[in-house]
Amino acid sequence: MQKLSEGRTSIEDKHGAGLPVEIATPETLQRVEDTIRADRRVTVDAVATAVGCSRGQAYNTMHEGLGFHKVCSRWVPAYAHKCTECL
Repeated sequence: MQKLSEGRTSIEDKHGAGLPVEIATPETLQRVEDTIRADRRVTVDAVATAVGCSRGQAYNTMHEGLGFHKVCSRWVPAYAHKCTECL
């Protein structure tokens, strides 16, 4: 209401309003992968802190971007997880 009383005529949000969205860059993916490979028992929170992103972004990068999944408290690539199902 304050902005309308100051003379703003549009009720639509300005382009670019809100928090910036961090796109998974190759550098970010590499930093996440290096963190996981250094310690397979690392937590999502630790990865988020190391990379400097939110917990949700770290989780999505680990699962969707890199294909890592948690198996027996260790992060393993998706292809390795599928190979162990055959045993």
